[in-house]
Amino acid sequence: MENARGVLVNKLIIREDRPDGKINDTLLAKGQSPANFLILKTGNFCNTKRRKIMATKVEKVLLLGEKTFLIDKKQKKFHTEFGMFDLEKIKKYGQVIKTNTGKKFYAVEPTIIDLMKKSRRMPQIVTQKDAAQIAAVTGLTTGWKCLDFGGGSGFLAMFIGNLVKPGGTVITYEKKPEYAKNIVKNINFCGLQKIVAVKNTDAKKFTEKNLDLITMDVIDAEKYVKKCFNALKPGGWICVYSPHIEQQKKAVKEMEKYFTHIRTIETIQRNWQVSEYTHPIPSQLVHTGFMTFGRKVIK
Repeated sequence: MENARGVLVNKLIIREDRPDGKINDTLLAKGQSPANFLILKTGNFCNTKRRKIMATKVEKVLLLGEKTFLIDKKQKKFHTEFGMFDLEKIKKYGQVIKTNTGKKFYAVEPTIIDLMKKSRRMPQIVTQKDAAQIAAVTGLTTGWKCLDFGGGSGFLAMFIGNLVKPGGTVITYEKKPEYAKNIVKNINFCGLQKIVAVKNTDAKKFTEKNLDLITMDVIDAEKYVKKCFNALKPGGWICVYSPHIEQQKKAVKEMEKYFTHIRTIETIQRNWQVSEYTHPIPSQLVHTGFMTFGRKVIK
């Protein structure tokens, strides 16, 4: 059982602020109601006025220079090969800070992409270029209610969560406990614990309804299609992600029974070395995955 930064077992832990500034961690008995939403195997979105589920808030700053460092602003000193930073001198984002050896860095507020780069990867992730295409094709926006099947390391769920806040929600299903625990840690690290939740169970058991978007990175995605159609609101989107075109062929065949405007795409992105003799950087990861989209209409 994990404590402090999120729990992912059959027990529920609520973190409660006290007036004296201390924090209580309360283990909920069966039948008690948790606050806000819980990132748990049996968790769901619930409300209460008395308590809040909390992760310890860590204010972070990104130092940009010859290298990039993501650090906790509460640290007083930070030692690097470029010298020592006196972090108490950072008063606002955007300012210049120098090491004790005179090396200059810029202190900026990290974005979700900066935070995700420092999050722990376990299984292969849906990359930024593919996640961005999901947003571009569907029009993903604030307030959307989304599901993500095959959470993996949580990167797609967090990317989506950052776009649907405030007011939106993402629930990601991940059946492997070790992966689900890692997603909890990554969500808390990125500060998205009020938007993104994890369910450590098989996605086939999902019960959510009236959804705007369902993304799937799972084997046999075609077996989920009919249930996803019934769970989406009219106009809602389904997206099947897979590195294998054979998976997409099966998904398309099933999606054609229910969805309209079906399309399969692949996003190719190459980095270039721009100089006097400009050329693509060799040995790049070009193919990452295929995405098949469909939209729900009432036929």
